[in-house]
Amino acid sequence: SAKIPLIIVPAVGDNRLEANTRDDRLAELRDIMPTLLDYCGDDCPDTVEGLSLLSDQRREYLHGEMEQDIRSTRMMRDQRFKLIYFPAGNHVQLFDIAADPRELHDLAADPRFAADRARLERKLVEHFYGKDLDWVTDGRLVGEPDRPARASLLAHQRGLRFI
Repeated sequence: SAKIPLIIVPAVGDNRLEANTRDDRLAELRDIMPTLLDYCGDDCPDTVEGLSLLSDQRREYLHGEMEQDIRSTRMMRDQRFKLIYFPAGNHVQLFDIAADPRELHDLAADPRFAADRARLERKLVEHFYGKDLDWVTDGRLVGEPDRPARASLLAHQRGLRFI
């Protein structure tokens, strides 16, 4: 579900999408339904959280999460950076997606990017609920003790996970 291109070929005479254009906004799978409904001229239900990619709306941030407990992984992404958080051991990774799209250089410990890391961590904490709130003290990520996780398909895969 990551890095999957969405290619839309408009009907002849439909000028809402320009031919041969590329849109690099932050999008996710839940945007497909509103986009297709909008394209067909139908209203999208108010309960749908996705955005139509035919509109001018853009996300400033994109939040993602996988698994629970020891295998938990959380992500916060803006147009330039991606922060990945592993609560077990309180590990953070930070990647400059614009300069390093393959996520080969973790910048989490680089003082030049401390403000970007702090901003994305604050934004991530805003999305926490339930048990995730146990990983925060005084607005800061504290995680939980590191311990071995039982292996499962793709669990704790680091790197190219969320786009």
